Amino acid sequence: MTGRLSPFLACSNYPKCNTLLNLSKLRHIEPIKTPPITTELAYANCGAPMYLRTGKRGLWLGCSKFPKCRGRLSWSTLDEATRDRWERIMNDYLAAHPAVTITMLDGKPAPMNLPIEDVIARAEDAGLISAPSEQQEETEATA
Repeated sequence: MTGRLSPFLACSNYPKCNTLLNLSKLRHIEPIKTPPITTELAYANCGAPMYLRTGKRGLWLGCSKFPKCRGRLSWSTLDEATRDRWERIMNDYLAAHPAVTITMLDGKPAPMNLPIEDVIARAEDAGLISAPSEQQEETEATA
């Protein structure tokens, strides 16, 4: 489907399932990100609380007013006790909110590095979904 801002995938079992997945500019499925943790650490320039997030290089802190404020705080500038405390909090948070795994109907993980058209073609080839008929495509085009 195409939304106001970009293309996306929606669960076909609505309202039981209301999951939406965004597609990147390369039309790959974007993994669902774990929301950040709001800390009591304030960014010096604007005074807003910092968000604790996980990234490729580990934990990092970013201003909660992003994109208005693009402030970041280096993890290495925090004292060891503060880092240890927030690492424990993040580990507990991640354990309580595990990463979402997106699977195909056959139970295999959805390939995140393929364009969505290739994912759909593979699912059609495996008989997991049927290709839309020409009549369906014409109806959707006129709607």
